[in-house]
Amino acid sequence: MARPAARTAAPSPSGEHPNGATLTLQLSPEQLQQLAELVASLLPAREAPAPERLLTVDDLAELLGTSADWVRRHQAALGGYRLSDGGGRNPVRFRASVVERFLADRQLTPPARNGWREDLDWSMR
Repeated sequence: MARPAARTAAPSPSGEHPNGATLTLQLSPEQLQQLAELVASLLPAREAPAPERLLTVDDLAELLGTSADWVRRHQAALGGYRLSDGGGRNPVRFRASVVERFLADRQLTPPARNGWREDLDWSMR
């Protein structure tokens, strides 16, 4: 009578098998280096992202469709950076990615419908 093939369970992400067995490998530094190089060669090549261009107050005002004064009044909430330590009219710059998060956090969402009618003034509250 033929013997059934042994069934092996796949390991969990932690390396533990459902039957409680674990596998531990000891690699020499050279083997570890070879393994790292092999893994790196299999990964898709990625170029370093270009540094994000900083926006001026006027750039951001145009992008948001607001005045430069509004941007200056809300510069802290918009994630502004002062480019120098001194007082006076220090240049302030903004990262577009931070402003995008600011906008995402404030995006209006319509309320759930209450019965048969819609609240047409939901955006005014």
